[in-house]
Amino acid sequence: MMPVTGKINFNKLEESKSVISKSYTMEDIVKLKEQFSLNGERPKKLNVNSSYSLSIQYSLSGLSFYRHDTGYYMNFTINTVEEASNLISLLTDQESDLLYDHTNLIFCSDRYVAIPKDLYDSALDNDYLYAKNIICQENEKIITSSSCNIMYIYVIDNSIIKKIRATSPMVDIVHTLQFLVEYGQWRTTQNGKTALYLSIHNNTLCYAIYENKKLVAMDSIKNCDSNKMEIIFSIINSKFNIEKTECLFDYEEKIASVSKKYIKKMDKIESQNYFEQNYL
Repeated sequence: MMPVTGKINFNKLEESKSVISKSYTMEDIVKLKEQFSLNGERPKKLNVNSSYSLSIQYSLSGLSFYRHDTGYYMNFTINTVEEASNLISLLTDQESDLLYDHTNLIFCSDRYVAIPKDLYDSALDNDYLYAKNIICQENEKIITSSSCNIMYIYVIDNSIIKKIRATSPMVDIVHTLQFLVEYGQWRTTQNGKTALYLSIHNNTLCYAIYENKKLVAMDSIKNCDSNKMEIIFSIINSKFNIEKTECLFDYEEKIASVSKKYIKKMDKIESQNYFEQNYL
């Protein structure tokens, strides 16, 4: 087994916003992994039978990877050097199943997801995709992320991406809900414990789906006008077999930080009347 050749460019943006660049060999990366090993465990050394180079850029907005042999970008948000080191460890660990071939792009942990280059190129420069929603099954995860009002949905089974769906700004919430229903992620229960919460703030629609009082999905759409709202409400109330739809209308705080006192529970007719009175 020959060690990987090539180099990693690690550009760190300091608080002074001066860029410090340094090139690391794979041997340097191994040392970096050892230096920042997690839980006291020393990472395995990297030995693979092919060579490639990987560019890494670290800034205040996140950490970006680019594999030159496959042409794939990977974008992540990180908060600490330990997180960056952990990502490098995952990307360079032979036994982590992250050394993909040219046809598969698989990177999935509880916080990060990798994307194909063509999807990355469809977003604007300096606009990162953030993996926001993680829904775990026994061996399957669904991750949704959004950028430039485009939503990407990934179904990952045993670290293999089974399906990717990109939706347009006009119908992203509709497709997302339908997609979650198709994969059994949004399902009704006999005692009505599945709930949908909606929030409107500055023409941005936020939604959250709860099961048994546990958040299982959340995202938002910008520039949601009354016509789009009417379509969304119509589909939610007619297409999905939910015993009760609970709508949260909040004008000051985002849905993730709203306390229970802001929640207004409505049945189907009440929510339609509220919508008609306030948005039509």
